[in-house]
This record gives sequence, C-alpha cells and structure tokens, in this order.
Amino acid sequence: MSLRYKIFFGYAILMAVIGSMAAILIYERQRMREIEAETANINLVRRGINTAHRRITGLATLGEGVVNWNKADYLYYRNHRLQADSLLNSLKRHCREYVRPEQIDTLRALLAEKETHLLHIMEMFERRTEADSVLVNQLPEVARRATHIRTIEQKKKGIAGFFGKKEEIQVMPSQKELHDFSDSLIAIHQRQANEMDIYADSLRMRNRELNRTLNKLINDLDEQAQTAFSQRELKMAEAEKMSFFLMAGVIGMAIILLIISHLIIMRDLNRRERDKAELEDTATQNRTLSDMRKKIIITLSHDIRGPLNAISGSAELAMDTRDRKRR
Repeated sequence: MSLRYKIFFGYAILMAVIGSMAAILIYERQRMREIEAETANINLVRRGINTAHRRITGLATLGEGVVNWNKADYLYYRNHRLQADSLLNSLKRHCREYVRPEQIDTLRALLAEKETHLLHIMEMFERRTEADSVLVNQLPEVARRATHIRTIEQKKKGIAGFFGKKEEIQVMPSQKELHDFSDSLIAIHQRQANEMDIYADSLRMRNRELNRTLNKLINDLDEQAQTAFSQRELKMAEAEKMSFFLMAGVIGMAIILLIISHLIIMRDLNRRERDKAELEDTATQNRTLSDMRKKIIITLSHDIRGPLNAISGSAELAMDTRDRKRR
C-alpha cells in the first residue's frame, strides 16, 4: 500500500471516529429527551393525584355538614363530586402504568354511593323537620283540648229531673288524647332515630371503605410513582454511564488507530528515508567506482602505451623482414 493511501486511510479513521462520536451524542440526547418526557408525565400524574386527593378531602368536609343541608347545598356537593369524578376518569387513562384502573373505578363508585347516602340523610332530615312542624302545629290544639274544661247540661237526678229540670256540669279534660298524642310523637321520633342510625351506620361504613380505598390508592400511586422515579433516575445514570463508556471506548479506539496509523506512516517514511540514503550511498559509491575506473584506465593506458608501441614496432619490423626474405 502506498503512503498516499495510508494517509487517506488515517483521515478516514479520524472521520469515522468523529461521526461515531456525533452519532453517540445524538442517540444519548434522544434517550435523555425520552426520559425527560416520561418524568414530565409522572409529574403530571402526581399533580393530578394530589388534586384528586384535595377534592376528595373537600368532599368529605362538605359531607360533615349534611344535617344542615338544603337543595342548593346538595347541588353544590354534587357539582364538586362530578368534578372529582371527571378528574379520576382522566387520571385512569394516564395511570395505567402505575395503578389498576379497577381501583379508580371502585373509588368513583364509592363517591357516587356516598353522595346517594348523603342525599337520603338530607331528605330524612327534611322529613323530620316537616314532621316536627306538623307536631308543633298540632300540639297547641291537642294541648288546648286536653286542658279545656267543658260545661255540659244534664237532667237532674230525682223528682226534679223527672219534671225536666237540668243542671250544668263541668267535665274535666280527658288525659287519653294527650297520652295518645305523646305515644304517636314518641313512635315518630323512634322511627326517625332508627332511620338515622341505619343511614349513619351505612354512611360510616361507606366512609371507612372510601377512606381505606382512597388511602390504598394514594399509597399505591405514591409507591408506583416513587418506583418509576427511581427507575428513571437509574435509567438516566445508566445512560450517562453508557454514554461515558461509549465515548471513552470510541476515543480510546480512535487514539489507538491513529497511533497505529501514525506508526505505519512513520515506518514507511523512515523506510523511504533509509532507502533514499542507501540509494544516495550507492550512487556515491558508483560515482567513486566510476572515477576510480577512469583513473585506472588512464593509468593503464599510459602504462601499456610504451610496450604496445614497442610491440607494434617489432611487429612491423618483422613483417618488413619477412617481406624482404620473400623477395
């Protein structure tokens, strides 16, 4: 592989490392956004739960004054109960991951049932007030009749009575009517007291069940939300840890690859320098050898020129001698 390709390969590694780091940052940013969205959803649910808790507590406070309610007070309570019901219904769609929808439905049913019981208690007190009003209106008349002394005429006894003589007699009032009225009043109050006891016991049972269900719901939601928060915090810590390890791994790998690429390039450069030096040494040696050869050739040419001339002269002389002999 040529040096140019190796340098190009080093730059490619550097670009790949930069791209990997950018991809990791984008991925971790996306994960952090998802975690933040989930955390915002949990906060929304917790605010809704706290609002529902306050409204249910307000309903309980309003219900304590049921003995003094009128129609307007009942409608006011019903309006607040429907608002709490709508809030619980909206929470049911968002709390599926934290609490069972059946628990919220049970709570809504208990609130509606409690409203019905409060309405019955209000109506019972209204009937009691009406009965008391009737009793109050009838009592003076009964008391007047019970205490009024009547005067009646009747025939005298004996001979005077035989001749049609009459006399006026005062009749003392009878206590029977007053006793009957008292017995009916006691019966009415006893019946109303029994009804009040029944509805009061039922209301207390419903309130206990409502409070128990509400407390369980709030505790479950708090535990689930706290667990979810802990999981999100752990998830964020793991994401940060994973991001750190990924970044450290990518940077470490990049440094190792860059060092390897640098070593390879430096080795090639050193090899080229070494080859170049060797070539220069070889060229220098070749030039030196060439100069030496030239000097040797020149020296030899000077040294052998005299003998060659002598040999050449001797050869020419011999040839001339042979030619003369032939003649």
